[in-house]
Amino acid sequence: MKIHIIDKRRQLPRHHNKKYRRRSREDITQIVIHHSGTKEGSPESFARYHVNHHGWPGIGYHYVIDKKGRVFHCQSQEEITYHTANHNQQSIGVCLIGDFTKESLTDFQKKAALAFIRFLAKEREIPIANVRGHNEYKGHGSSLCPGISMEGFRGQLREKHLLPLLKRGASGEEVKFLQQALIKKGFDPKGIDGMFGPLTEKAVVDFQRANNLFIDGIVGPYTWFSLGL
Repeated sequence: MKIHIIDKRRQLPRHHNKKYRRRSREDITQIVIHHSGTKEGSPESFARYHVNHHGWPGIGYHYVIDKKGRVFHCQSQEEITYHTANHNQQSIGVCLIGDFTKESLTDFQKKAALAFIRFLAKEREIPIANVRGHNEYKGHGSSLCPGISMEGFRGQLREKHLLPLLKRGASGEEVKFLQQALIKKGFDPKGIDGMFGPLTEKAVVDFQRANNLFIDGIVGPYTWFSLGL
């Protein structure tokens, strides 16, 4: 499963002389889920706070997922960032924007998070049992972060996602389902005929462009999730 993300690594504020230590990717055995604890936010605002307030070398999260379901790559996986004290050496930090003690993940955010964490766990050969919330780590039990049920989240990570990969030349009921979803989002493929032709491809490309997705005209997991499915 391939997930396309927005690379912010060269764009975020960094400390003028501090740098994070580095590691090999083979050292990574854990994924830590955080929430921002704020109603709104962005990779830029988190980076400014971490650098200017904490004096850190840069943003503490490797990835940030916003309420629109956009995944931002903020630090290289080889960087040992500060996100879960005493557990940073072996972990990747993923932050979901929101305060989930007071609100719920949006549908886009939840589906994007599940798809991306599945992909990341597979890429790094990390078992789902090693996808843990911030407050599941020793020394962090009093934290409210990430504010969601990690048992439930891990259960959903183990579920197989059944929506197919669709591209030009495909046909059938699944393409009709796609065409209906595109129309609901305001991207009309000029009919619901079950044929993935040039007009459906154009509607997909236009939708991907409008939603800051990787533009390839192919409907994979991230495009499905951005469609709210």
